[in-house]
Amino acid sequence: MNNIALQRQWMILLVCVMLGAAVWRYIAIPAPVRPYDGGTHHLTLETAGFSRDTPYGKQVAVRLNGVKGTLYYTGESEYRPGDLLNAPFRITLTSLAVSHFKASSYEEIGVLSAPPRLRDRPAVWAQGIKNRIASLYAGDDAAMLIGILTGDRSGLSDSLTEGLFTAGMTHVAAVSGLHISMLVGFITLVTRSRRRSFFISLPMIFLYAAITGFTPSATRAGIMIAAFTIAPLLGREYNSLRALASAFLILCVINPYAVFEPSMQLSFSATLGLLLFAFKWQKALLARAEKLQIPKWAARYLCSSLAASLAALVFSMPFAAYWFGGASLLAPLSNLLLLWLVNVIFIVGALSLMLPFLAHAAAAALWLFRTAIELLSGVSYAVLYTGQPYLFAWLLYA
Repeated sequence: MNNIALQRQWMILLVCVMLGAAVWRYIAIPAPVRPYDGGTHHLTLETAGFSRDTPYGKQVAVRLNGVKGTLYYTGESEYRPGDLLNAPFRITLTSLAVSHFKASSYEEIGVLSAPPRLRDRPAVWAQGIKNRIASLYAGDDAAMLIGILTGDRSGLSDSLTEGLFTAGMTHVAAVSGLHISMLVGFITLVTRSRRRSFFISLPMIFLYAAITGFTPSATRAGIMIAAFTIAPLLGREYNSLRALASAFLILCVINPYAVFEPSMQLSFSATLGLLLFAFKWQKALLARAEKLQIPKWAARYLCSSLAASLAALVFSMPFAAYWFGGASLLAPLSNLLLLWLVNVIFIVGALSLMLPFLAHAAAAALWLFRTAIELLSGVSYAVLYTGQPYLFAWLLYA
């Protein structure tokens, strides 16, 4: 009993230390840029990504004194990781997780090209994946596959973006635990050994999370899956709720600004709902399916998919409604019908980058997915918009 009490005390102490470190990080991260806030200064910015087109010009990820930010500029110049940009820049601090300041300049920007640093290599690899996809696919097929594999949704058309939102499938185009799980599942299927898959999965998870920019959802999934694979090898019991809490604390220390981002809130709330309710609801649904004499293989798939979809919405739906102004009522049905197809697109689409003859199969799966999204998004009253406070209160209650 004394050992249990001592372990709890050490656990509480560790949590307090990590929370203190998160508060310190919240203050320390933007500190090197704070002296420039609100003014225009002649500075040298190092690019940390590739230029991207926006409706208002172009933007590129940059660093100033080691702090990541975003440069907004006009013109036709294209920058790549490693370039050094010299000009009078106006700096404004922000509180975003991936961009702690905004920079802009109305004067000519001097450029000194340099090779990308090691930390910027994942951005180069991600751009290589996008270029490869663009060479094999076209239009919404290319944009959708880029979103599924890298999490970059900037190329999606307005109609497809609206369709994904209406059908409750926006999460498939943003790298999340679903994508990490599909990657690990495929590796385990190929290696046919949990021990062998452990040594392959961990570096692959880290590499994939790096390519996607270490988004909170991908990092959370990576930490939890790493804990799941390491625990039995160390002779320890895996506890999913503790792993989720540990992932939250680690992310808070790494980047406390991520706590205020929708991706982190949606990822953790959906995962919490899965851990608390999915298994119980699956068991209850399977019991009902047995009374209806549904074939076991069909009952297992239907009940597990439906239970997981509903459980993930318990806590995440209010966050989604707050951030996006509405909640899709079709999400459970859409996930039940289409998640298996997303798995096919993810695996076959990734393999097609190395084996181009598979591109036809991936394109067919993408067409089927987009057609289904188009049909589902045409359903009347599919979205509950939360502009009215009474509707939002009802959604929280539900």
